[in-house]
Amino acid sequence: MELVGKPQLLFLDEPTSGLDAQSSYNIIRFIRKLADSGWPVLCTIHQPSAILFEHFDHLLLLVRGGRTAYYGEIGQDSATMIRYFESNGGPQCAPEANPAEYILECVGAGTTGKVKADWAEIWERSTEAKRLEEELEEIHLKSNTSPTREAKMYATPLSTQFRLVYQRIALAYWRSPDYNLGRFMNVMFTALITGFTYWKLGNSSSDLLNKVFALFGTFIMAMTLIILSQPKFMTEREYFRREYASRYYHWLPWGVSALLAELPYVFFFSACFMFGFYWTSGMNPSSEAAGYFYITFSVLVCWAISLGFVIAAFSESPLMAAVINPLVMSVLILFAGLMQSPWQMPRFWSAWMYWLDPFHYYIEGLAVNELDGLNVVCDQQDLIVFRAPENTTCAEYTLAYFASGAPGYLDHPQTTSECRYCPFKSGREFYSTRFGWDVKHKWRNLAILVAFFVFNCLVFLTFVYLRRKPRR
Repeated sequence: MELVGKPQLLFLDEPTSGLDAQSSYNIIRFIRKLADSGWPVLCTIHQPSAILFEHFDHLLLLVRGGRTAYYGEIGQDSATMIRYFESNGGPQCAPEANPAEYILECVGAGTTGKVKADWAEIWERSTEAKRLEEELEEIHLKSNTSPTREAKMYATPLSTQFRLVYQRIALAYWRSPDYNLGRFMNVMFTALITGFTYWKLGNSSSDLLNKVFALFGTFIMAMTLIILSQPKFMTEREYFRREYASRYYHWLPWGVSALLAELPYVFFFSACFMFGFYWTSGMNPSSEAAGYFYITFSVLVCWAISLGFVIAAFSESPLMAAVINPLVMSVLILFAGLMQSPWQMPRFWSAWMYWLDPFHYYIEGLAVNELDGLNVVCDQQDLIVFRAPENTTCAEYTLAYFASGAPGYLDHPQTTSECRYCPFKSGREFYSTRFGWDVKHKWRNLAILVAFFVFNCLVFLTFVYLRRKPRR
């Protein structure tokens, strides 16, 4: 991977450590081929053999304290390097000696550990050091007057990085059939089991609440995708951290690409869920109502996956994410306003938590979309039976009650015996009196859901930046 990135300088730290002689030779020979191809290679090496040592062109020899004892060409059969040490008071190098071991003995880093001269001081006074300083100064002046290239952290602009990173992540998702098929099976199973549980709901008063709970059951799909999105993200993050450390690409293209790669699957899974749930449960068949359900559910799924990414980006391990998931989901369900109406909640929670819960806006939007314009016809078991006073019709007896704006209607209001009362005459009466919802908030709620999704994306990118390097 490092070679694919075509670095300006290839730095290798003891590439032969722990290898046998043949493997070490193969590695050094490969590095030699790279250098012959024009790649500058800087390599540290520990106790090389004579065969390995002859593959190198230049040597930087450091002594204790990081001081330079020699820098220059090695020469054919190490002749240039050996000549320098012999001419500056070093012992004669035997023809059969390993040049690397010879110079280590000279500077006191060999087996004897004895040193007769301060080779760092000898180097500082040498003509080779002065010639090197002049050469470096000349290079420095030329680089200031006519720079050959602009210093950049990344080899390509952000737009190119984004295009390539997105293509790679999208391809990685496409090549994960187990992951995608598993999600698809979860989507279809949840849709069908929910749809058949609430099979063909009608327009009686009991069906009104069942419809709301059926819509509430679509939360299960959102919660499932929160959990399913995390392992794949954490796997991709391992690759990202390694490649980001090598400066292959910026963290921003990767974070945005991780979000965008999910969108095609979101819209596909949302459509599959709708076909499995919407008509089996007997929801509003009008195109406007069905379209609103699909759009709102798709936004919820986007929000759920982005929330899963936020939790995963914050967590260093799947175990940590598994601990956070149920806590977040419990809070979201508890304060959605369905389990407990906002006016029944303690003031502390209803004042802010109810309004910060995305599920509140989601379920209100879907419920008013489904129930608004629905005329309620109570079944016999849904009717409340009571008796009017003698010689008084049911309509006369309940006149004041309905005049005060009470919901519902009377079945056969002119009877004088048993009065039968239906608690609601329309879906609007049901959701406005039971939950305080309003059809005017329908599109506002969708916009708020989109805002929650955008907020999750920003928080996710923030955590990608903060956790772009693994914790030690």
